[in-house]
Amino acid sequence: MDLQKRNYGIDLLRVVAMFFVIVLHALNQGGLIDIIAPDSIQYPYVWLLEIIVYCAVDIFALISGYVSYNKGTKYKNYISLWFQVVFYLLLITIVYQIVAPSIVAKKDYIRSFFPVSGDRYWYFTAYTGLFLLKPLIDKSINAMNVNSLKKVFVVIVIGFSVWDIFINRFTLRGGYSVIWIVLLYILGSIISKCQIGKNLKQYQATILMLVFVLITHFVKMYGKDNYYIINDILNLHINKNILVNYTSPTILGIAILFVISFSKLQFKGKIENVISFASISAFSVYLLNTHYLFWDLHMKNLFADMVHSSVVKIYVVVLGFALLFVVASILIDKVRLFVFQILKINVLSEIIAEGLNKLLVKISDWL
Repeated sequence: MDLQKRNYGIDLLRVVAMFFVIVLHALNQGGLIDIIAPDSIQYPYVWLLEIIVYCAVDIFALISGYVSYNKGTKYKNYISLWFQVVFYLLLITIVYQIVAPSIVAKKDYIRSFFPVSGDRYWYFTAYTGLFLLKPLIDKSINAMNVNSLKKVFVVIVIGFSVWDIFINRFTLRGGYSVIWIVLLYILGSIISKCQIGKNLKQYQATILMLVFVLITHFVKMYGKDNYYIINDILNLHINKNILVNYTSPTILGIAILFVISFSKLQFKGKIENVISFASISAFSVYLLNTHYLFWDLHMKNLFADMVHSSVVKIYVVVLGFALLFVVASILIDKVRLFVFQILKINVLSEIIAEGLNKLLVKISDWL
């Protein structure tokens, strides 16, 4: 596989992962997961959909490592991303200031310029931690041989997913942490460099994903509600939610298989253009959907009234909402890209990056 050539399968997976993210948010923040009764007909089917899309965040972080470990660390790229985050924080806050001024405070504008310290977007905060470590990680990945990297791959999966899911000692916070995003980046890098799964057929990957989904679903449906201790010495904990977790080996396995499968897809001509058009704006879907005002005022319990609806209706409405939201967000982001082009944000990012680099050089020389 030519890793220098743009992989449109991975680009498409970015969009698919973001579609999964919106479905996940619709089920959780939208209210269905919390409200639906365990003895209802809808319960197992809603949770089946939840489990299928739960790999979304893992996929997105794996892709980061897959595509960028061998491209160097460019401060300009992070600064451009920071401008994108701040742009949407300010834009949506201004919109709410116009339509509902009573819910917007002056501090909301100030905090918009500090998305990390203000913890406005948890994934961006975690990615920032990853970016700070990226030069060291990339150099290590590029320097190590394939056999050594494959061992690292196995150790990470077993030590931080299979083992820690039971003992919970590495402070992974269910995947909502810098550590987990860093580990996923490393795994994605190894998948790319070592061509993990290159001999895996598409139908085999699909079967494995289905197996992981069914195992997770079975444990969720028939597992115990409360933690119980298997062994007082080992202190192993198990409950029915143990596999519905970003760090779960089954969820991680599904995400890895998605990356392997989509990396093998090939497209031509106009389809490549469409994929490229959509993938460049994928992150904006997340920024629009989880802006704290939209999240609390509109996403919260948005689908709670559907708790007694048929399974088919729930699927159609939730999936339809996610699809429309993704498409609308991508189109909105084209306006943002146009504005950034006029304001020459790329040039400004380059200037800031050069200034930061000079500052780092001076500090390192002093040390």
